[in-house]
Amino acid sequence: MTLFLITGSVFLVWNTRVNQIVQPADWSLLLQDSHLKDGHYDQLKKYIYGESCAFAILDENAKTVYSSSPAYVPVMTGEELQAVGDFYTSEVSADVYKCSFKNSENRSMTILMKEPVLSAEEYYRAYQTSLWLWLLFLPLYVLDTGFFIFILNRKIRIPLEKLNKAVRLQAEGSSVRVGNCGGTREIRRIGESFDTLTDRLEESEKERRLMDESRQELIADISHDLKTPITVISGYAGAVCDGKVPPEEVERYLAAIREKAETLTKLINAFHEYSKIEHPDFVLEMEKQDLCEYSREYLVKKYDEIDLAGFSLQVSIPEEPIYCQIDGLQLQRVLDNLLSISLRYNRLGTILFFDIEKGDGKAYIRIADNGRGIPKERVKRIFEPFVVGNEARSSGGSGLGLSIAKRIMELHGGDIVLAEKPRTGRTSEFILTFSA
Repeated sequence: MTLFLITGSVFLVWNTRVNQIVQPADWSLLLQDSHLKDGHYDQLKKYIYGESCAFAILDENAKTVYSSSPAYVPVMTGEELQAVGDFYTSEVSADVYKCSFKNSENRSMTILMKEPVLSAEEYYRAYQTSLWLWLLFLPLYVLDTGFFIFILNRKIRIPLEKLNKAVRLQAEGSSVRVGNCGGTREIRRIGESFDTLTDRLEESEKERRLMDESRQELIADISHDLKTPITVISGYAGAVCDGKVPPEEVERYLAAIREKAETLTKLINAFHEYSKIEHPDFVLEMEKQDLCEYSREYLVKKYDEIDLAGFSLQVSIPEEPIYCQIDGLQLQRVLDNLLSISLRYNRLGTILFFDIEKGDGKAYIRIADNGRGIPKERVKRIFEPFVVGNEARSSGGSGLGLSIAKRIMELHGGDIVLAEKPRTGRTSEFILTFSA
């Protein structure tokens, strides 16, 4: 486009120059213009081209009253003016035309029109001279090329080198940002996209490291939970088989083996349940049920277990029904896990609380106790796999109960959280949310 504009500009200058040399005056339009009769002679200059064309206005006495050029002021007598014909006549180096007209005052006036006469040689020489104007194209082209080289260097090459360096460092493992790399709008947008990609890569790397740490911790926890009962079973069984156990102690050893085998079975079952609910194909069998009635029936079945464990139960369930879409079997697993945690980690005499509420189109189950509470350092990770209530991991729990409960509640379209500020008289409180 720039080269086109340069070429067009040179052509216009050249064409104007050629017109000034060879284009004759438009005398026909000049004679038809009303400004001629009205005496507005300056308005007639637009019909003549170049410095060699000119016209003069003479009165009836052959006296010049106006001339378009100071160089052309004809002085002649009436006879001389009469000698100039209305057609072509020769004069030194010029052609002169004459035309008579009456002005607005009805006075007889004469206009003399002069234009140069170029010989073929003079015309060719003038035309060749005008062609030198095309030499302007070369310096303009050089300036244009230099300008674009400067622009490309500043707007494209430097920003692209900055982007290329950032990409190279990123490939080598360094986390870099280009910020405002400059250049054209498109290159700046690439720089912004690169920074966005860098941020996402950093987030992905952090998530990968966390997943690796969680995976290692998970493997260590599984190994610990399986190793302890297996070691006891292997050691006791070996002692019995080798005859190292007195006859009166054999029954006690076998009881310990059975106890550890049951613990091992519970752990394996917990692993199985956890892997099953995490599978993409796992779905709930939802049906509309009264959450209040469902909870009453559940607590009736659990009451003896709670009472025999030395705990008391306080229940607050409204009389009016609250209907929700639930999977009764899986919800029972959630409630079992929450109650078993309270029974496992608290002392005798602890009070368990079970409340149901409704509000804002949702139903809530609150399961709480006034026992020891959950250590602060474990609150944030309480729903992660293999997180148990104490560091010793000696309570017999697998650490998967709350992870399973949270996953089941998410499949219900709800959630389970540990209240940051339990209600008065309670040390820990889990809140289950359902869509009512």
